[in-house]
Amino acid sequence: MAGRAGRFRDRPRPVEAGLSALAALTHCLPDARRLIRGDLLSRNALAGEAGITGVLDWGNALYGDPLYDAAWLPLWWPWYPGWRPGDLHAALLTHWCATGPTPAHLRERLHAYLLHIALDALAYCAYRGRWDEVRAHVGTVLTLAPADGGESVLIPAGA
Repeated sequence: MAGRAGRFRDRPRPVEAGLSALAALTHCLPDARRLIRGDLLSRNALAGEAGITGVLDWGNALYGDPLYDAAWLPLWWPWYPGWRPGDLHAALLTHWCATGPTPAHLRERLHAYLLHIALDALAYCAYRGRWDEVRAHVGTVLTLAPADGGESVLIPAGA
């Protein structure tokens, strides 16, 4: 295992590219801080007829932009093939239109959070020695990094 980890450390180009792209988007990120759930996956939300009834496992919670939670979903779609991304974006846009104006720099903010989440997942999988998942996250970072802010293939054009 150490040999594989060493090879990864010797080739940080995807990480550098991702961090550089993320830095270029920071001017679009808001200063406002609210509670972020940070992990809407793995059956961490309980729902009943009246809606969400409970949320479990707050280990990834942090303070920041609530759009960060929205970015979790498109990043993890490949791992959950039953999800329908078009419906998610339509629901989010409907919500934002109903509750006020569409968030400023929406596409750039989502793009920045997608990069951050992908880089975090890449680091975690490398630490855990999950090399197939590392390769998948490297691919995501390399897809996101060269795109202009908000031009990600993970964010539909209408968002």
